[in-house]
Amino acid sequence: MALDTRLVEQATSEFHVAAPGGQGARALACMLADVGQMHGLSALSKRSGTDPQKVRGSHQTETATVRFSNTDGQPFRVTAVMHPELMDKAGDGLLLVNCRQPIETGTVRSIDAAGIAQALGVPAYLPMLGALAKSAGWADLNRVKTAVKMILEDLAPYWVEPGLAAVEAGYCSLA
Repeated sequence: MALDTRLVEQATSEFHVAAPGGQGARALACMLADVGQMHGLSALSKRSGTDPQKVRGSHQTETATVRFSNTDGQPFRVTAVMHPELMDKAGDGLLLVNCRQPIETGTVRSIDAAGIAQALGVPAYLPMLGALAKSAGWADLNRVKTAVKMILEDLAPYWVEPGLAAVEAGYCSLA
């Protein structure tokens, strides 16, 4: 019996996140991995481009990437930046910017994640997570919220209610 060693072609989908020091790039990437798995995707890798202990409170940029195997749907690439000055971190695909002023040109979209978060008393990465889920085509908002609820119940129970509202507001903010 011969062993078939051909590689199986797999489409990969990616999220890239960039944030000023300590503003949640790693937390957002971890949550994206969990939400993606709730949508039937297999997380291939998560990696951070910086040491969070050195970045927290500094002017360094924290980056994180999550890759999924995507055998059922179309592959996608989305870059999220938590501050407009980081727009140069964008690659191919959709660029989602945390920005108070609306941007909708070509492959660039904006969400006022900071404004939503401030109104609800939660981190800005929660509304950004909702917007990223929608941009990835994850149509079931309840699945997204279920995954986030499970995470927040363990991580920060006091953020469950406002956190879910923030995720929903971010999701609904994209057309």
